[in-house]
Amino acid sequence: MLKLRPPFRFGIVCCSYSEDSQKQKQQETVYRGAYPSLKNFRFLCRLGLKTIISLVPPDKVTQDVVEFCEGNEIKHHVINPGSIDEILLILTNTDSLPAYVHCVDGANKTGMVIACLRTLQHWNMSAIVSEFSRYTKKKIMEDEDKAFVSMYNPRNLEIPRETAASWLPAAAIEVPSSISVEEDTSKIAELQ
Repeated sequence: MLKLRPPFRFGIVCCSYSEDSQKQKQQETVYRGAYPSLKNFRFLCRLGLKTIISLVPPDKVTQDVVEFCEGNEIKHHVINPGSIDEILLILTNTDSLPAYVHCVDGANKTGMVIACLRTLQHWNMSAIVSEFSRYTKKKIMEDEDKAFVSMYNPRNLEIPRETAASWLPAAAIEVPSSISVEEDTSKIAELQ
């Protein structure tokens, strides 16, 4: 019997279900972990992934991961970990979910992306630090990492309402340009 082996430091980041326009259930899950190897592919297949984000240099991407993505119709993004906004736009888009985000060891680079996602979700810093520390060797978050996360400003992200994951707080989703904030507030007041 073949065993299912998750990647090192595997975890579920966000998970919910929604219905699309045809009333089909859609899984809105983000997973995290280390660089997947051949022994992890059977496990990853069962997740129904639409997207894998590799936070590694392009020359470090192995052919087996490329072939796994192609063979399973998974969109594969190789992105610089410093491109936080680009990564978060993918991870918050229901068309990209379920998604798996990873670096080499599933700790610091992946952890920084998830910490910024938690900022977008309005988590407080102590909860972000606690989660980050669970996935690192030293079980701590360095001061420079804390400073980066606390300075990260997700307000510049324009997450379209139509494709926003349901686990995002309403404040993180863009208000359509055809509706002003005042109009939106007045409509809410009318309903009360």
